[in-house]
Amino acid sequence: MNEEIHKVIVDKSKEAHDAMYGSNIKCRVVVVGLDRKDINGRKGSIRHWDEDKGKFCVGLDTKKSRDCDVHFFKPENLDAVTSAQSIKKDGKLAANFIVSITGVTTQGQGGDDIGCQFSLEKSDVTKLQSAHSRSNGLQEFREERDALAHRLMKEQEEQRREEERLEKEEEEDRKRRAELRAKKRAEKELKKEEQRQRREKEFKLKQMQAQMEWERKQAEEMLELKTMLQKVMITQQIGRVYQAYFHEWADDGGSVEDFDDFKKEFKEELSEQFEELFEPDELDEILEEIFEKTDEKFKEMLLKDRLEDDKKHAEVLGVSHDVDKRTLQKTYRKLALQYHPDKWSANSAHGLSKEEAEEHFKSIRSSYDHLMANFDE
Repeated sequence: MNEEIHKVIVDKSKEAHDAMYGSNIKCRVVVVGLDRKDINGRKGSIRHWDEDKGKFCVGLDTKKSRDCDVHFFKPENLDAVTSAQSIKKDGKLAANFIVSITGVTTQGQGGDDIGCQFSLEKSDVTKLQSAHSRSNGLQEFREERDALAHRLMKEQEEQRREEERLEKEEEEDRKRRAELRAKKRAEKELKKEEQRQRREKEFKLKQMQAQMEWERKQAEEMLELKTMLQKVMITQQIGRVYQAYFHEWADDGGSVEDFDDFKKEFKEELSEQFEELFEPDELDEILEEIFEKTDEKFKEMLLKDRLEDDKKHAEVLGVSHDVDKRTLQKTYRKLALQYHPDKWSANSAHGLSKEEAEEHFKSIRSSYDHLMANFDE
């Protein structure tokens, strides 16, 4: 170590020591390693460091008084007798000291700059003073600092991974719900098309039957009476067909939101089938009368079916059917953690087998998706 580096380290050590213990410390030492028997083994107190001589100024004890016989010794000829006690400086001492060494270059490594910074706690100094040797104390200091840094890095990494995992799970849930909604919409459109085709076939068949009945009656009665009777019969028949179509449509998943579209489609089909028998305004009046009598009742049935479905799914989750979104999400996460197959163990509080817990978890997820759809729409 060259003289420049040695001087920086000595200055920084003294600065750190003064900051944490005060600058008025008189460390008790004993003289060792000298050939002079009258000096070797004597005790005294360090007064100061003489930079010019590169030695400590020490006041040795005599039989008459302490710290009065002044001598200068190299550091290797002194051993500490007792640990220095902290002495307050202006009423305040630092609990730790940031040691920063910069602007010093080495001679043996091509003039590279030496730069380092670390925090020195008062407890670190105490450990170094009580160590068996300076090298052992420094080794323990490095190992403790490395272990602390490793632990902090590990905790930060675990926290980052947990945040990424939660974010990924939330994204997967959103995608899954979006896919489920898209699938339900596609299935709903397919069912509507199948229902329309089926109603068209049935309606054509009934139309043919009505036409045959009308022709038969037309031959038996006067044209005017036949026409009037036929209109009455067809009006009644339309009412019965409408009710039958409604129940079939509702059983296939019809909802209040789609009720007006259902009536519009039914009206368009009737207009095509009875355009020769009824005037447009006349058919509209018949349908409006039927709708007026049945709309309220049919909407009540649809809302009742929807409410029953919500209640069934809410019962699975243990919440009310009108639960708010935040409570629903909190309840689902709690139940998911409790019944998730990956969390199952023989000592699980719910007492279910792994297969039973997995089935129950599927029911919980299905009910959660059903109720969440009310908020997503």
